[in-house]
Amino acid sequence: MIKMNQNDFNMQNNNMHYQPQQNMKSYGQVPNYPQQPTNHFNNNQNQDNKKSNKKIGIIIGIVIVLIIAIVAIVLIFNLGKEKAKTSSLGCHYDGELIQGAEYVNGQYTYRYIGKGWYVELTDKDSKAPVTTKLCTSINGEYIIDMRLMFSDSKATSLYLSSFDTSNVTNMSDMFNGSQATSLDLSSFDTSNVTNMHGMFIDSQVTSLDLSSFDTSNVTNIGFMFADSKATIGYAKTQSDADRFNSTENKPEPLVFVTK
Repeated sequence: MIKMNQNDFNMQNNNMHYQPQQNMKSYGQVPNYPQQPTNHFNNNQNQDNKKSNKKIGIIIGIVIVLIIAIVAIVLIFNLGKEKAKTSSLGCHYDGELIQGAEYVNGQYTYRYIGKGWYVELTDKDSKAPVTTKLCTSINGEYIIDMRLMFSDSKATSLYLSSFDTSNVTNMSDMFNGSQATSLDLSSFDTSNVTNMHGMFIDSQVTSLDLSSFDTSNVTNIGFMFADSKATIGYAKTQSDADRFNSTENKPEPLVFVTK
């Protein structure tokens, strides 16, 4: 029989109550490991993501602004080119500005009539296309009279889209007997015109689009379409259409309607 002294007994008793933490697995217990500082790492990562997203948003915003600016510049540039087609052309006359003073520019002849200029095609027997850009003013005085401008002209092609007619008051007989078969009158500003008498008498044009015409100040449209070859007509308002359709000697096939 083995005898145990008191010291052996106390050591054995102490061992029964103390077990190292690493041996606790054998008893099915979960060890209590120190918590890892993952929250701080995640917070830093989230902040970095937010900063990155903010930078991307700023870059995208700058790109969008640049695209809008480029588009705006292109639109303004194109608008400028379109406006240039009908922009004012100031011409210069070297002589003394007196009644009857004559100035020739390209295919047009201008005569000073006091407080403004009269203009007409110089060579009306020529069949060459008329392409000269019209002066809007000469020495600061505006073109105000276009009566008989293309009357009896043999030219079949007239470049009219550059005309600035905003100061013209008289267009009577302007295309009287003209051989032009088509007329682009879309740029015509007739807001100050008072006289359109006989404007298209005996003209060879087959279609008349007057939908851009402002006739609010026109007092004379007598015989405006007499003996014209036009068969199609367009007016800006029904009132204008009725007025055009009631003019003297208008060809029966020509009926104006609103566009």
